[in-house]
Amino acid sequence: MPDRSAAPKAHDAPSSLGAYLGQHCLGTMFLLGELAHAQRAVFARRPETFTYELDGVIRGVCGLTREGRCFPHWTDERVVPEMASDLASRDVRMVSGLERLVGPLLPPLRGQGLRPIQDEVEVLCQLDAASHRPTQVGPVRRASMADLDVVAELRISFEAEYFGVARHLIPMRWARRIAKRYIDDGTYLVEVDGMVAAMAAIEVDIPQLSLAAAVYTRRAYRRRGYAQSVVSALAADVFLTKPLVVLTVRESNVGAMRAYRALGFEPVDAYRFVTLRSL
Repeated sequence: MPDRSAAPKAHDAPSSLGAYLGQHCLGTMFLLGELAHAQRAVFARRPETFTYELDGVIRGVCGLTREGRCFPHWTDERVVPEMASDLASRDVRMVSGLERLVGPLLPPLRGQGLRPIQDEVEVLCQLDAASHRPTQVGPVRRASMADLDVVAELRISFEAEYFGVARHLIPMRWARRIAKRYIDDGTYLVEVDGMVAAMAAIEVDIPQLSLAAAVYTRRAYRRRGYAQSVVSALAADVFLTKPLVVLTVRESNVGAMRAYRALGFEPVDAYRFVTLRSL
């Protein structure tokens, strides 16, 4: 049976949760980000975290947030049935992880009564300082709490356009909470004629890397290089203290892929984001 301890074991133990997550940083970055945020933010909730052991060694980890977002990772497929059973017994709404690890979880989840209603595979790209080719079009600045409402508004616009959600269904309270976290961790804006035209935010902020997300440009300001500029500025700041910047992007988004490659990003893997509903 898996060890369902919600608290990490000592990081110096060979089979500890901390050691496992560190060894698989790219595959567990979202869970690492949620754990780090819970340590920094006073009112943030720590994700419920499960470890799956075989022969006394952790072979899989799964984190679950209060919003029902799940972050699975495993190194031995024998833990998949138990992991799927644990997920199905909780209010799981989204599974996010490396594509090759999320895929095997879906058949047993269907068997447990959960079906995908949205399934997206994105390219995982990474950039290091040596490969970074900086670019700047327009003045870029880091957002402050005075920008909370505009960052929340841009996050709603991103959500509506990227995920096809009607704007009126996206709560401003949720957007403001996300915007505060973005600003705390690092959000970069291009302002043109007094209007914030583009944004990029750090969604995962851990010692090993930062994940750039919510890259969004208002329609009237597109095709001018502003998105590339905010991502470049974000990366330059990250490289002062960390070795990597990563992001995920739809392969079909040819313009974004071209812009990120121009900055030096290279594809390294694939991430899958699956929204689930009960049958």
